[in-house]
Amino acid sequence: MSRPDNNAIREFMAKKIEMWNTGKRPELAALYREFAPNSMTFEYVGGPVLDGYVALEDMWERFGNEIEMEVVDTLINGNEVACYIKNHRRSQPGVYTTTVEIYQIGDGTLHERYFYTVPE
Repeated sequence: MSRPDNNAIREFMAKKIEMWNTGKRPELAALYREFAPNSMTFEYVGGPVLDGYVALEDMWERFGNEIEMEVVDTLINGNEVACYIKNHRRSQPGVYTTTVEIYQIGDGTLHERYFYTVPE
């Protein structure tokens, strides 16, 4: 397996957001396993690298029913993708936070890094 082409990457990103926003938890996990069958890691920048599947479940438990994601922009350069995301709070219409998400894609691998506002 080699790095997916840009169309496959865009398709993955679109499906990921759609599944998150429509509450398709098992389908989202399956999508990740299909896209990165060899390994997946997540990293909240400034923290440790986490097992991606454990982190995805934790993220869903904490935010799955509360956050709806809106992709503002996606940039693909080689094996890296950067996304600017607005995370809308369902319980507070008009309130959102932003994240910048960096995806490093390898041969059946995926490493996601999340830049987010950290309270001072």
